Amino acid sequence: MSGRRQRLLLVVEGPHDVEIVAHALRRRATFERVGLVDRLKALDRDLELLIPKQYPPGGDISKRVDVPTFFSSANATVAVRSAEGKGNLIQAMNRDLVTRPDTFDAFAVICDADADALTVSRKVARGLAAIGLPVPDSAGTVHPGPPRCGYFVLPDNRSAGTVEDVPLASGRRTYTALAAESERFVQAASVLPELNSEDLMHLRKPAGAKKAQVAAMASILRPGKAIQVSIQDNRWFAEGATELDDLAAFLGRLIGPV
Repeated sequence: MSGRRQRLLLVVEGPHDVEIVAHALRRRATFERVGLVDRLKALDRDLELLIPKQYPPGGDISKRVDVPTFFSSANATVAVRSAEGKGNLIQAMNRDLVTRPDTFDAFAVICDADADALTVSRKVARGLAAIGLPVPDSAGTVHPGPPRCGYFVLPDNRSAGTVEDVPLASGRRTYTALAAESERFVQAASVLPELNSEDLMHLRKPAGAKKAQVAAMASILRPGKAIQVSIQDNRWFAEGATELDDLAAFLGRLIGPV
């Protein structure tokens, strides 16, 4: 490993994924979130370039300013960028790759399997190859590079599902009664006569009930807060939980010795 700190760029679908990655990183080493106050002081100059200096982005005042979340250990800094949807993953990766090709030692995409993990894996692999990154043989593995590169398809590179499966599986053990009550609430709400098909459109999507259950649990654990705040702060991943093992191992291979 070179004398400077290792730098990694992870692109994920959304803010919930950012917090799942945060928990998995802490399984790998002592990674700390770089806070708002000390962000610029803690980052080296190259990573500061990831922070937009102009507002509004692209002249659109309705757009969220696209700032990655940074995590730092003794020897590595990981920038996790939320692409705000699966369709933007490769575009977001390519934007940083084209403008800062020598900044990062490793790259990865982390996304949902949805209905078919293999189909998603193949699509992500083609996208990474199209922007000039070395592609590993399968999801969950890492091409040694340089640069190192990989992709991970939640929940486990094999099963259909989404990011919500990960905290739900673990959270059912920590919050057993809360999970059961939240599931009953979602089921009861889905047949309320006052809700029409438009009201229930999102709930009836393949992952709709799981998303609603996570939201219901988070609304009790952190009332009035975003779901990702609860995933960050509460005991969704208690000691001994195995649901993050595969992702943590993947990130370990991507980061290398830390």
